[in-house]
Amino acid sequence: MKKSILALTMALLCAPLLAAENGGFKQEGKAPAPEDQTAGYRAVTDLQDTTAVNKLAGLPDGTPVSLMGNILRQTGEKSYLLRDKTGTVRLQIDDKAWKGQEVKPDELVSVRGRLVKSKGEQSVQVNKLNQM
Repeated sequence: MKKSILALTMALLCAPLLAAENGGFKQEGKAPAPEDQTAGYRAVTDLQDTTAVNKLAGLPDGTPVSLMGNILRQTGEKSYLLRDKTGTVRLQIDDKAWKGQEVKPDELVSVRGRLVKSKGEQSVQVNKLNQM
Protein backbone atom coordinates (compact mmCIF):
# COMPACT_ATOMS: atom_id res chain seq x y z
CA MET A 1 0.00 0.00 0.00
CA LYS A 2 2.80 2.40 0.92
CA LYS A 3 4.59 1.62 -2.34
CA SER A 4 1.44 2.34 -4.33
CA ILE A 5 0.96 5.69 -2.60
CA LEU A 6 4.62 6.57 -3.15
CA ALA A 7 4.44 5.63 -6.84
CA LEU A 8 1.26 7.66 -7.32
CA THR A 9 2.79 10.68 -5.56
CA MET A 10 5.92 10.50 -7.72
CA ALA A 11 3.83 10.25 -10.89
CA LEU A 12 1.81 13.32 -9.94
CA LEU A 13 4.94 15.32 -9.11
CA CYS A 14 6.70 14.39 -12.35
CA ALA A 15 3.73 15.02 -14.68
CA PRO A 16 4.30 18.81 -14.99
CA LEU A 17 7.96 18.24 -15.81
CA LEU A 18 7.08 15.85 -18.61
CA ALA A 19 4.37 18.16 -19.96
CA ALA A 20 6.79 21.12 -20.11
CA GLU A 21 9.03 19.21 -22.52
CA ASN A 22 6.20 18.66 -25.00
CA GLY A 23 5.52 22.33 -25.71
CA GLY A 24 7.07 24.53 -28.35
CA PHE A 25 6.49 25.82 -31.84
CA LYS A 26 4.70 23.62 -34.38
CA GLN A 27 5.12 24.63 -38.04
CA GLU A 28 1.51 23.81 -38.93
CA GLY A 29 -0.90 26.30 -40.39
CA LYS A 30 -0.23 29.72 -41.86
CA ALA A 31 0.01 33.04 -40.05
CA PRO A 32 -2.61 35.62 -40.99
CA ALA A 33 -1.62 38.70 -42.94
CA PRO A 34 -0.49 41.54 -40.65
CA GLU A 35 -3.66 43.54 -41.27
CA ASP A 36 -5.77 40.51 -40.33
CA GLN A 37 -4.18 39.87 -36.94
CA THR A 38 -6.87 39.90 -34.32
CA ALA A 39 -6.68 39.63 -30.59
CA GLY A 40 -8.13 36.98 -28.37
CA TYR A 41 -9.12 37.40 -24.74
CA ARG A 42 -7.01 39.92 -22.88
CA ALA A 43 -6.74 40.66 -19.20
CA VAL A 44 -6.68 44.30 -18.10
CA THR A 45 -2.89 44.52 -17.97
CA ASP A 46 -2.15 42.88 -21.33
CA LEU A 47 -2.61 46.05 -23.38
CA GLN A 48 -1.11 48.54 -20.94
CA ASP A 49 2.48 48.18 -22.06
CA THR A 50 2.45 46.35 -25.40
CA THR A 51 5.26 47.54 -27.67
CA ALA A 52 4.95 47.57 -31.46
CA VAL A 53 7.85 45.87 -33.26
CA ASN A 54 8.60 49.00 -35.29
CA LYS A 55 9.23 50.93 -32.02
CA LEU A 56 12.00 48.57 -30.80
CA ALA A 57 14.73 50.37 -32.77
CA GLY A 58 14.26 53.47 -30.61
CA LEU A 59 14.62 51.61 -27.32
CA PRO A 60 17.91 50.97 -25.51
CA ASP A 61 19.44 47.52 -25.01
CA GLY A 62 17.97 45.70 -22.00
CA THR A 63 14.58 47.43 -22.10
CA PRO A 64 11.71 45.22 -20.86
CA VAL A 65 9.20 44.78 -23.69
CA SER A 66 5.86 43.11 -24.26
CA LEU A 67 4.92 42.10 -27.82
CA MET A 68 1.84 40.58 -29.39
CA GLY A 69 1.81 38.80 -32.74
CA ASN A 70 2.28 35.50 -34.54
CA ILE A 71 5.38 33.30 -34.46
CA LEU A 72 5.99 32.70 -38.16
CA ARG A 73 8.76 30.10 -38.06
CA GLN A 74 11.70 28.68 -36.18
CA THR A 75 15.00 30.14 -37.40
CA GLY A 76 17.43 28.32 -35.07
CA GLU A 77 17.50 25.93 -32.13
CA LYS A 78 15.83 28.45 -29.78
CA SER A 79 15.32 31.30 -32.25
CA TYR A 80 11.98 32.25 -33.79
CA LEU A 81 10.55 35.03 -35.94
CA LEU A 82 7.57 37.01 -34.56
CA ARG A 83 5.43 39.33 -36.68
CA ASP A 84 2.96 41.93 -35.48
CA LYS A 85 1.04 44.51 -37.53
CA THR A 86 4.13 46.75 -37.77
CA GLY A 87 7.01 44.38 -38.56
CA THR A 88 9.05 41.35 -37.52
CA VAL A 89 11.61 40.64 -34.80
CA ARG A 90 13.70 37.63 -33.78
CA LEU A 91 12.83 35.96 -30.47
CA GLN A 92 15.09 33.82 -28.28
CA ILE A 93 12.82 31.43 -26.37
CA ASP A 94 14.24 29.00 -23.81
CA ASP A 95 12.41 25.73 -23.12
CA LYS A 96 11.08 26.90 -19.73
CA ALA A 97 9.21 29.84 -21.33
CA TRP A 98 7.05 27.48 -23.40
CA LYS A 99 5.53 25.88 -20.25
CA GLY A 100 4.15 22.99 -22.30
CA GLN A 101 2.28 25.23 -24.73
CA GLU A 102 2.25 24.31 -28.41
CA VAL A 103 2.03 27.34 -30.70
CA LYS A 104 1.23 27.39 -34.42
CA PRO A 105 1.72 30.30 -36.86
CA ASP A 106 -2.01 31.05 -36.98
CA GLU A 107 -2.24 31.51 -33.19
CA LEU A 108 -1.78 34.92 -31.58
CA VAL A 109 0.76 35.05 -28.76
CA SER A 110 1.88 37.58 -26.18
CA VAL A 111 5.54 37.57 -25.14
CA ARG A 112 7.42 39.45 -22.44
CA GLY A 113 11.15 39.76 -22.27
CA ARG A 114 14.17 42.03 -22.67
CA LEU A 115 15.37 43.74 -25.82
CA VAL A 116 18.86 42.62 -26.90
CA LYS A 117 20.84 44.74 -29.33
CA SER A 118 24.09 43.39 -30.72
CA LYS A 119 26.05 44.15 -33.90
CA GLY A 120 23.27 46.22 -35.43
CA GLU A 121 20.65 43.52 -34.88
CA GLN A 122 17.88 43.36 -32.33
CA SER A 123 16.06 40.46 -30.73
CA VAL A 124 13.97 39.78 -27.65
CA GLN A 125 15.03 37.31 -24.96
CA VAL A 126 11.62 35.92 -23.94
CA ASN A 127 10.83 35.28 -20.28
CA LYS A 128 7.09 34.65 -20.61
CA LEU A 129 4.95 33.42 -23.51
CA ASN A 130 1.15 33.17 -23.51
CA GLN A 131 -1.29 32.02 -26.16
CA MET A 132 -4.11 34.51 -26.64
